Amino acid sequence: MINFKAIVKGTVTKLVDAQERLIIKTIDSDQATELKSIALHDVDLDFCLYCIKEVKKIDVNRNAEMAEALWIACITRLFKCFGNSRSRKKLQSDEMFSDDGVFSFFKALRNKHIVHDENSYSDAHVICGIDAKDVRSTSVKIFVSPIHYFIINEVKIEELSDIVNTASTWVKSRRSELEYQLEKQYSEWHRIDLENIPDLELSSLKDSDVFVRR
Repeated sequence: MINFKAIVKGTVTKLVDAQERLIIKTIDSDQATELKSIALHDVDLDFCLYCIKEVKKIDVNRNAEMAEALWIACITRLFKCFGNSRSRKKLQSDEMFSDDGVFSFFKALRNKHIVHDENSYSDAHVICGIDAKDVRSTSVKIFVSPIHYFIINEVKIEELSDIVNTASTWVKSRRSELEYQLEKQYSEWHRIDLENIPDLELSSLKDSDVFVRR
């Protein structure tokens, strides 16, 4: 693990090894592009593992809001890894899971309930209440009754946990494999060619960058 130190020059930040053991460079190749995607998936899945660990500690009946917050955060970040993106290569579910319906269930839960409101897991009914005792009364009470189905239980938590752990194990293995392949490849380069690889420099982020695809 490298402890980075940031050197800021204007709008550019250069990252260097704080212990001065390594000269930090950045490489650009097909394998490096895949490795960047895998590393970002790894971060997201570590977050999911944390959410699963924490939600298992919660008494859902007493702290439903916190349990649901962790549940939604986990599912949202999980399927970020399997969604289409021009900025990173998505994970392929068929490389990790058999088609037993569990992965598809959570994907639909994310797409049609958590992120978009399309199915019956959320609904609302407009109620017209009529006087039950006075049959001659025409007075009514109108109110709306929203319904939000809360489906966190031990079975679903374990199913989600299995998905996250399987994906995380696959990603960490692929990450190690790509790092090894790149280390082997670049170890064969001449020293002068290695030193000519560009330094790692980052531009300072602005609020407007939230609208821009990297």
